Amino acid sequence: MAAPLSVFLDSRAPASQLVRWLLRERGVPWVAREIDTLVALEHLEPWYVRLTPAAAVPMLVRDGAVADRLSAILLAVHAAAGDDVMLPAACRDEVEGWLLRLDDFPVDALGRGADTIGALDLGRRRRALAKRAVAHPDLDGTYRALAASLEDGPGDRIATIEAILTSAEAALALPAGAAGDPLRDNDGPWLVGSSLTLADVALAACVAALARSELRYLLTPDRWPHLAKWWGRFRRQPSVRRSGLTDHPDGQPLVAWAGWLLPRVAALTAALVALYVVVRWWRRRSTPQHA
Repeated sequence: MAAPLSVFLDSRAPASQLVRWLLRERGVPWVAREIDTLVALEHLEPWYVRLTPAAAVPMLVRDGAVADRLSAILLAVHAAAGDDVMLPAACRDEVEGWLLRLDDFPVDALGRGADTIGALDLGRRRRALAKRAVAHPDLDGTYRALAASLEDGPGDRIATIEAILTSAEAALALPAGAAGDPLRDNDGPWLVGSSLTLADVALAACVAALARSELRYLLTPDRWPHLAKWWGRFRRQPSVRRSGLTDHPDGQPLVAWAGWLLPRVAALTAALVALYVVVRWWRRRSTPQHA
């Protein structure tokens, strides 16, 4: 029996949720390790960036080989499954082409908001990277590159996002048999052919990330009608609905931040109250008492 895949996930992130869903759907043995990319910034730890200099989450290790791009992760899961489900031989080249193109979708940048919370988080990440670069000189170049990547926010990628969505909309709009594609049917095509493939899984990760970002306004059904129908079709799959894959509130990052911040605020408040009590006691003790 093959060794289980080692998978590093952040369960709050769409790409991690899609990878976990795919592993369960395909019945591939795997061992998960949760990586907190929002509060603890575990993906910036030295041991992790030595595995993936891009500090990518999700990340998968199979037989000692690291896969840290979504396309490579999905293909590694497919290889572990050992069949052609979700990657039919008849359209393998087209599916792999979509996987490579969807790697350009700025999923990581979409997780860094442009609002106040996002700005505070960017500052915290910059400080964490600078601190680790000093503590680990051998990784100085890696941490500097990661710090530079933080400057590329989601707004800088709108052109890339719109180009990929336009291509997906065009592909999903093809009627049965269009462009020499006998795999499509009239029941509403998937991205490639009439059955769900790895290309749909990758696109779902991109759309889910976009839907939870401040750029969600780009996903208007009027502009991308076929994409909207496809997204509804993907979410209606029984296994997707059971997994809770799309049950991710837009406020999740704020909730996570609150969970990190509130205990610290409470501890600081308690310390200030204790200090106030001590100061009052000291002042009363040191003030001369008059008859």
